[in-house]
Amino acid sequence: MARSRFAAVAAFLLACGGDPGVGPGPVAPPVSSIELLPASASPVLAGGLPAGSAWDATARPEQDLSGTWRFRFDDADAGVAEGWFRPEHERSKWSDAPVPGTWDPSPKGDDARSTVGWYALEFDAAELGPWPRLRLDGVFRASEVWLNGTRIGGDDLPYLPAWYDVSAALAPGGRNLLVVRVDSRLTRDSLPCDTVHAPGRHGWWPYPGITRPVILEGGPAVAVHRARVTATRGGGGEGGTVEARLDVIRKPGATGAARLDVRVLSPGGGTALARAAADLPADWSGTARVTGVVASPIAWDRTDAAGTAYRIEATVTDPAGGATAVATVAADFAFRTFEARGGRLLLDGADVYLHGVNRHEDHPVHGPVFDGGAMAQDVALMREMGIDFCRTAHYPNDVRTVR
Repeated sequence: MARSRFAAVAAFLLACGGDPGVGPGPVAPPVSSIELLPASASPVLAGGLPAGSAWDATARPEQDLSGTWRFRFDDADAGVAEGWFRPEHERSKWSDAPVPGTWDPSPKGDDARSTVGWYALEFDAAELGPWPRLRLDGVFRASEVWLNGTRIGGDDLPYLPAWYDVSAALAPGGRNLLVVRVDSRLTRDSLPCDTVHAPGRHGWWPYPGITRPVILEGGPAVAVHRARVTATRGGGGEGGTVEARLDVIRKPGATGAARLDVRVLSPGGGTALARAAADLPADWSGTARVTGVVASPIAWDRTDAAGTAYRIEATVTDPAGGATAVATVAADFAFRTFEARGGRLLLDGADVYLHGVNRHEDHPVHGPVFDGGAMAQDVALMREMGIDFCRTAHYPNDVRTVR
């Protein structure tokens, strides 16, 4: 039985821009090994698929479904029984609503409305390859999803992405109907819970709705879905050890072999670990453990974070061929250590004093919806005040905020 997932983004350090760092010499050692491990017996699920990574770069085909959707409140919670998810259901009297967006303020101007709301979108699906998946980057609070009248799943942990296999329900190249039911009601049994005796008074603003992008993603029937990277610098001028665990998932019923290529890029864009490859058996899905040693690793510098970040790239190739048979994803990492000892925070062994603030995803116009201009202004104001540390509240922020 799969267990539910938990994740949190605790904080991020503000970084100043700078020139890229200098990478290692032109001759780089290869990735030492790629070991194929079995899949977990109880994966952490996010929607209908295991929890995945928000990639720093991806070459997967994607279709952004953000825009104007149709919307209707369901205060009586009668929509499921009345079949509001069915393609033939009449929606001419539904309102327009932005996605991402929030109904608090609602599309009709009603504030602080804790209830059920329904979103619907008709769209022409792009050709995304053998395995199309739907990703909802954030919904508050509980959600259920239907595609062309077929229920494909649901999720009940806000602020985190959820993935669904839509290969059986999607009409590639044709007209499709996506319907999402959102239940924003808080109770003592929900997460977050309503622990206040006076109904509707939570001490915070629980922005309801589809508050982050909705994406269709595709690619081969085998995909790298999650990356965890540990980078450790050796003492005395020794090289830096890189260990990455790449979770590989497979489309249900797919049995074809595939190929996994992995390499590590240096901060300057050169090669830190040369490409190595592993053949993925036709019946395998699980974790690929990747190891290697980087010569003379560059230490992370919080005043030049971009210029001291390494990148691991993983490419899956489906030998069956086709335009969508190859997909590359990438995750950034750095050689750094954090330690709390004796009431002090140590960065790479040195005591650092942080000047920090707490920041909520809260805007007088956009609510919790990410706005690049507003975020850049917030960062500029924090730097002007001498702030170099930001706690991203008590919930995972939009990944673009952390970046």
